[in-house]
Amino acid sequence: MGGAPISPDFAKADPKRVTVLFENDRVRILRVVLGSFDRTEPHVHPRGVGLFLTDFDLENIDHAGRRDESRGLAGDYRWYDPVLHTTKNLSSREMRLLMIELKH
Repeated sequence: MGGAPISPDFAKADPKRVTVLFENDRVRILRVVLGSFDRTEPHVHPRGVGLFLTDFDLENIDHAGRRDESRGLAGDYRWYDPVLHTTKNLSSREMRLLMIELKH
């Protein structure tokens, strides 16, 4: 993932692609938009749920360089454990996702 500094906060690490829609002391909701073949900045996020608003074809690359591909349809959701990684959109279509991060 290169020598770029890692932000513990996805929204601060990648404000071009990530918008905070709601936040309180228990939860935070992020909108994530990845353009065609776009890649996030390295980031950390806590456990939570992702709800895909579009079809997706993604590659996640963790801090150790391990790669994991994930494909699905709009309306699919995924559970996320805490992770340090980057995500790449492997599609020519824009990918949109809502991430619900749990704080407790």
